[in-house]
Amino acid sequence: MKKKTLKLLILAGALLSVGALAKANQTWQFGYPSYAYIYTNTNTVTFDLTDDTTDGTATVLSLYDAASLSNLETCIDSLVANISSVTASATPASEIGACTFAPSGVSRSGYTVDWSNLNDDADGSLLIVNNTGAFDINVSATSLPTGASFMVAPKLAGAVADTDFVTISTTSAFLADENSGYDTQYNGVYVVPLSFAASIVPSTAPTSLTSYAVTYTVSAQ
Repeated sequence: MKKKTLKLLILAGALLSVGALAKANQTWQFGYPSYAYIYTNTNTVTFDLTDDTTDGTATVLSLYDAASLSNLETCIDSLVANISSVTASATPASEIGACTFAPSGVSRSGYTVDWSNLNDDADGSLLIVNNTGAFDINVSATSLPTGASFMVAPKLAGAVADTDFVTISTTSAFLADENSGYDTQYNGVYVVPLSFAASIVPSTAPTSLTSYAVTYTVSAQ
């Protein structure tokens, strides 16, 4: 009699355990960040005004002539043509003017962008990987030369206008958002075209080749 009672108690305990497992709840918490990453395959943008050779694979914009000695001479000739008279002075006054050029060369490595579906081209590009569909891009430089302004526009060569260019400064400035980007064959991957230019003040621009670092940053919106 004692053995049968013991067996019944064990069975009752097993049934109670199964019931507890059937009613158990779990809470899973999962967080995933919104993100935006930025890449460029445009290694170097060159404005070489000392000769007429082309370095790299630049796309010369129709808006400006490529930087070269002959194009600099042409620009200075046009500035002088606007001078009807001068006044002798012991101190210099205003500048004679500025000349704006497209790059003489752009070197690239990494990914490539085929713009042929848009029937256009660009000097360079930014690749954005983003999971919100909205992003802001800023641009800045660590230092800049006297007598020259570097400019960039988030536009294809055939669509860029003077007003599209952003002058790069040592303070981070807004360049573009998702409205300047184009879709790619990959979901969440966008490409932003870049057109480059430099405005040169002939009397004060550096006369030797110098390098300046330009940084693009992106944030998810």
